Amino acid sequence: MTTVVSAEPITLNVAAPVAKKPRKPRAPTTKPKVKGIPAKPRNASKPGAVKLLKKRLPAKRNIIRRPISPWIAFLTAQDPRFEEQEKATGVKLEFMQRSNMMSSVWQDMTPEQKQPYKDIAAADRVRYEERLEKLTPEEKLILKEHRQRDRLRKKGEPAKAKSAFMYFNAAMRPKVVVENQGISFEDIGRKLGALWKDLSADAKAPYQALSVKDKQRYDAEMVTHKAKQEEDKKNKKDGIVKDGTENIILPDLVKPKKARAKAPAKVKVPPPVAF
Repeated sequence: MTTVVSAEPITLNVAAPVAKKPRKPRAPTTKPKVKGIPAKPRNASKPGAVKLLKKRLPAKRNIIRRPISPWIAFLTAQDPRFEEQEKATGVKLEFMQRSNMMSSVWQDMTPEQKQPYKDIAAADRVRYEERLEKLTPEEKLILKEHRQRDRLRKKGEPAKAKSAFMYFNAAMRPKVVVENQGISFEDIGRKLGALWKDLSADAKAPYQALSVKDKQRYDAEMVTHKAKQEEDKKNKKDGIVKDGTENIILPDLVKPKKARAKAPAKVKVPPPVAF
């Protein structure tokens, strides 16, 4: 049996490949840097902060007066005594001089002698809390802006110097807390104050030495801080701006905008004269 093979070519039904659509070019994710214009520093002041520092606010003392302490009540009660002394001697003492003179007197007073001034401070605390409840929303907003502005002004200032008692407090507080578990924060403070008062001059000497050293650190840092403030003020006046990396940026690097040329004024053509 013979098999007949056809000589005609065999055609296959194969679908033509579909051409892919060209991808759209993606937009650049980062903005191109413009030469000559400095980048905005990371620690630049926010517009709201600058506006708050320049804003004129009513005085806090005209809205509410903070309560006084027993010590301030005692010091205020001595004003007539100092006024008589000033009339007799002709020498006027500043507040800090009065405070230094009377601090030893206050420390040597008994609790019974201090009680009248504690009563005055307690009554003033009641006055303050009653006034606090009667504040209007506008007055609360003004006080809030005062607090925010104070924080902005103190930002960057060196830490305040610690007193000798603060060093004693940091050293002895853990021991007092362990020995008197369950008592309040105020009672712990009273116990530490009593321990500090009973210390001899020799026992206080190490803490006072630490305080003197920290005061020297604070004074040195304040000199540097004030010098930097004066330099920044002068640079601002001269048009020099510093970015966050302490690089000086001169105003010449910023290209000024070109002024558009004004179009020439149109000349009005007079109408033709009829003859």
